[in-house]
Amino acid sequence: MPQPLTLSETALALRAGTVTSVGLTEAAIAAADRHDGALGVYLARFDERARAAALRADEELARGLDRGPLHGIPFGVKDTIAVADGPTTAQSLVHDRAWWAGRDAPVVARLRAAGAVITGKTTAMEFGCGLPEEDEPFPFPRNPWRPDLWAGGSSSGSASGVAAGFFTAALGGDTGGSIRMPAAFCGVSGLLPTFGRVPGPGACRSRTASTGWGRWRAGTGLCGGPERDRRRAGRRWGVRRWRGGQGRWGVLRRQSGRRQGVLRRQSGRRRYGGKQRRHDGQRRLGVGPPWRCGGQGRPGRRRRSRSPLRRALVRR
Repeated sequence: MPQPLTLSETALALRAGTVTSVGLTEAAIAAADRHDGALGVYLARFDERARAAALRADEELARGLDRGPLHGIPFGVKDTIAVADGPTTAQSLVHDRAWWAGRDAPVVARLRAAGAVITGKTTAMEFGCGLPEEDEPFPFPRNPWRPDLWAGGSSSGSASGVAAGFFTAALGGDTGGSIRMPAAFCGVSGLLPTFGRVPGPGACRSRTASTGWGRWRAGTGLCGGPERDRRRAGRRWGVRRWRGGQGRWGVLRRQSGRRQGVLRRQSGRRRYGGKQRRHDGQRRLGVGPPWRCGGQGRPGRRRRSRSPLRRALVRR
């Protein structure tokens, strides 16, 4: 499979005149015609609308009207995000097809305003969570490097399509790894922006779950371009500030002098009516006295042991 250009390489080539948006879009359509039957990237394609948008982008760039780095770039959109060109299924048989019908989600409207070319809706998991089901009446998303393997999820078609050259970049959604995991599986770059930076209306919410670490929320992000350096795959990169000057960034300082104890094993615990009764004779303690977790998983204040055996183990 040929290695496609990265997003930045494509943007530079468009402005240098070595490629055109029409050429990129036609190549993307041809790639989908050849391989989509085996890869299951698209749920819906907007070929003619994409051709018209690409022609308009080339004309604007020729006149010197540059809408930004995404101008003329072919984009796929995960089918949990509303696009005016077709219904949003959320890859579910029970989803209301009239939801946001005929309207773009704000993130898609922003892409169009930036000159992006929307090529179609890409496959996902049902409502953006779970695992693929081959018996459902939707394409099964496969990895372009190994079509016998899954592409990861839930932004499956977005990552697979970028790697296969169906589009240069794609929108996805991420609640607990739904952009990052398929990007890693397919060898492309995945970006999950700060929650709230990209507007949420028009994107199906898979869930809003209370957890021990706070709240998980659905975010909309980007899959774009192959990762050239395999040594960097899977790393997390920091950004100094948002381009608009409104972002914040910070680094955790080393908290020297703080000692935290960890229980190595806690066997023999039982719960009666929501209260824990500890079988201290079956417990082994780690270094230092045990810590009690306060609130949402944060270390709280130390608690004095009430068991003579436990106090003896701590002193030892």
